[in-house]
Order: sequence, then structure tokens, then C-alpha cells
Amino acid sequence: GTDRGLSLSTGPFGHIVLAPSDPAATFRFRSLFLDGGLIVASGTLRLFDPARLDVKGDFLMTGGTAAFAAATGSTVAFTGTALQTWRPGRADDVRHLEVSGSSTVVLAAGSVVRVPGGVTLASGTLAGADARFQLSGDWTGLGGTFAAGTSTVSFISAATQTYRDAAHQAFHGLSAGAGVRLWGAAFDSAVMTAT
Repeated sequence: GTDRGLSLSTGPFGHIVLAPSDPAATFRFRSLFLDGGLIVASGTLRLFDPARLDVKGDFLMTGGTAAFAAATGSTVAFTGTALQTWRPGRADDVRHLEVSGSSTVVLAAGSVVRVPGGVTLASGTLAGADARFQLSGDWTGLGGTFAAGTSTVSFISAATQTYRDAAHQAFHGLSAGAGVRLWGAAFDSAVMTAT
């Protein structure tokens, strides 16, 4: 496909919709700050390394793909002050996930969230709904809230993963794979499995 390099400043911008006629087109961004939302209707969205995608509105994958895992220093940050909806695509990955606004970030029904890096809940609320989180890095809570719903958070790395959180989080499902897990804070879980 076509690799499109957009010569945009880092913003802030209002809303961006990516909908190329060639579904194989790839869009690469350095850091991008959006006062509104981002919709990827077709094509692939990638981030250079390091990069920060800062979204204050909705982040919706309606047909495209977000492929951020290769950008090991990249972060997708939800920083809004009003309700935000996140609909990741089935094949999407987010290297590092941060919730640092005062809003609630609600995952769309049936979401699968792959985070090869870490999750940081600095402030605001991440509402898990019925999502499945696959986390290969650390979980760091600095004051944000995780509203579990019926979601499952899985620590899947064969390497050491650390859970630390300033808040006492309540998970619905929590799964720990075969690697070393360091639990540095108390939490509740309705269902916990370890392999």
C-alpha cells in the first residue's frame, strides 16, 4: 500500500478522520495532540518512535487499524474532560496506554485491548465494560480509577510484570500468566486465575 507522510504540526487539532480510498494506505504521525476525536475508517495508523497521541475526544476504529506496538516509546493518552469513547479494532495494539484527563474513557462493547507496554491510570476513569485487556508491561495507578464492568485484565508476559496502584482497584476478572508477577498494592477481583 501507499505510505502517506503527513506534514502536520503536532497540533492541537480539532477532529481528524482518516478514510483513504486505498485501504492499504498507511499514515504515520509523530506526536499528535487532538482537542477532539480521531476516527480511522480505513488504512493503517502508525506512530513514529517515540511519539505521543493525545486524544481529548473519542478514538474510534471503524474499519482501519492502529498498529503502534513497533513504536516502543509511543503512548496513546486519553486526556479529555468529558466522556470519551474508545473503540479499538480487533487487530489493534497500543504500546503504552495512559488515562490522565478528568473524563471517563468507556471501551466499546466487545473490545480487545492489546498493550505490549504498560498502563498508567494517572487520573480520570477507565471503564472496562466487557473488554479483554492483554497487558505485557506494568500496571501503574497514580490516582485514576478502573471501573471493571465485566472486563478481564490479563498479565501475559513471560517477563516480570509489576502491579502498583495508589487506589484500591476492583477487577472483575484478573489473569496472571506464567511470568513473575509483583503485586505492589491491594486490589479486589471477582475472578482470579493464575497459570
